[in-house]
Amino acid sequence: KQFLFQTPTNDKVNRFVELIRLLIAQAVIFSAFVWFFAWWGYFVFWVLPIMTVGKLCSTTRAFCEHGSADDVPVYRTITGGSLRTIVLGMFKFNFHGEHHAHPAVPYTHLAETHAHLAPGEILPGGFAYVVYTNGYLGLLSEWFASVPWFARESR
Repeated sequence: KQFLFQTPTNDKVNRFVELIRLLIAQAVIFSAFVWFFAWWGYFVFWVLPIMTVGKLCSTTRAFCEHGSADDVPVYRTITGGSLRTIVLGMFKFNFHGEHHAHPAVPYTHLAETHAHLAPGEILPGGFAYVVYTNGYLGLLSEWFASVPWFARESR
C-alpha cells in the first residue's frame, strides 16, 4: 500500500483504473527487460532500487521538509541553488511550504509564491513556515552534527 494509491479516494472504479494502469506500465517495463536483458533484471535493476533508494530519498525529503528538533510541526522550504536542491527537490518541490500554503498552484509557479510567504507564518493545519537556505544536505549535516554521538562520562 505504501507504493500504491497515493491519491486518497473512496471511488473503487478510480482505484481499479489506477491499478490497471500501473500493471500495464509495469508489464511494459518488464517486457523491455526481458527483451533487452533478462527477466531477473526487472527485479534487480527496477523493483529493488525503487523499494530501497527511491524510498530512502522520499523519506529523507519528507523528513527535511517536515521534521524539527523541537517536535514543532513545520512546512519547510529548502533553497540554496539548484545543485543543492536538484536531487530531493525535483519539480520545484523544494518550495514545500508554498506547496502546502497554495496546493492548487502548479509546480512551475511555486518559486513565484515564495515571495508571498513570511518565515514564521502559520500555514494551514497550524504548521509553521520555515525557510532553510543551505540545501537538503546542508540541513541534514547540521542535524547530524548536533547529535551527541558520544556520551561523556561524568567525573
